[in-house]
Amino acid sequence: MLFLIGMPLAGKSYWARELARHYQLSFTDLDTEIERRVGMPIHDIFKEQGEDGFRKHEQSVLKNLIMKKEADIIACGGGTPVFYDNMERMKQHGCVVYLEADTTTLIERFTAATTERPLLKQADNKKEALDELLAQRKNIYEQAHYTLDTNRLSVSNFEQIIASCTNRQ
Repeated sequence: MLFLIGMPLAGKSYWARELARHYQLSFTDLDTEIERRVGMPIHDIFKEQGEDGFRKHEQSVLKNLIMKKEADIIACGGGTPVFYDNMERMKQHGCVVYLEADTTTLIERFTAATTERPLLKQADNKKEALDELLAQRKNIYEQAHYTLDTNRLSVSNFEQIIASCTNRQ
């Protein structure tokens, strides 16, 4: 299994889809799967159950996906590796790739995004909020097996990673 991690808007879902298409692998977007299993959008889960409630769903769905080997590639939420034992679990069951993006790039993507981001929604200064979030999470993200800079990313950057992480030669 290949787990894509990184900040919100780093491109995890995009790259999971691209890699799945290019390498003919299955993929799951963890946030989409949480919404499907819980039966409500992420922002409603946050509103009704708080971040803690969401993180419990996230951990449960991640465990289930890993146990049942339901996908070759999993695009994780930005906070997935930070909570509970998620990072250790992902590292034990596959390869973890950190898609590194600077906050300037993230702000540009946030401005163009159509998906609501619960952790950024209330922030007056989005750049400061992203800088703070990255500072809190960076040391966890950097525990990934691989780090790729999203400003210089292409499908070919993943070739060796895909080969070693999915037993393709």
